[in-house]
Amino acid sequence: MREQAARERGYRPRGGRPCTSAAVSKMPASSGDTTVARLARAKAARLPDAGPSRPKGKIDTCVIAELDDGDTLTCTSGLRVRFIGIDTPELQQAPFGAASTDGLAAMLPRGATVNLERDIVLTDRYQRRLAYVWYRGQMVNWQMVRQGWAVSYPYGRTQRYTQLRYAAEANSRVENRGLWRLNAFGCRPADFRHRKC
Repeated sequence: MREQAARERGYRPRGGRPCTSAAVSKMPASSGDTTVARLARAKAARLPDAGPSRPKGKIDTCVIAELDDGDTLTCTSGLRVRFIGIDTPELQQAPFGAASTDGLAAMLPRGATVNLERDIVLTDRYQRRLAYVWYRGQMVNWQMVRQGWAVSYPYGRTQRYTQLRYAAEANSRVENRGLWRLNAFGCRPADFRHRKC
């Protein structure tokens, strides 16, 4: 809504500032560009855009034997690991599940040694280890969201790095990265599992 229309409806600028954002007004409008899209881009531009710099919790190591899907891997020890705080399309959500797994494979080669950072809850109901996965100084959980191969997914009391993941998702969505480009998250993975879409 334009500032003049807002004033006519009785709205007042917050703190005396103009209703419109300078960042939005300076953005070039593309064909079919909407005010909502411009506002979303402006909001994403203000969000942090860097992942965690180092683990904060206890670390275990794992040598990757197999990537089960975009958010689960198996170590050579037989330990199955579920990435904390992210959710990827199920393999049944073709072709999105396979694309997400390929995105993870591009980051984590088979045979790589990764660090597994624990949080409050150690395992899920399938007895998979819940972990923030670190490889070459980067958190893969955050990278998966930032590259558009996963969405943020709160898991019980495991809340470390939550705001960074939500910011990564907002930035990725606005930039149309990875699966956002294909509208793969029109039905979020959790909703697909619960047959909501």
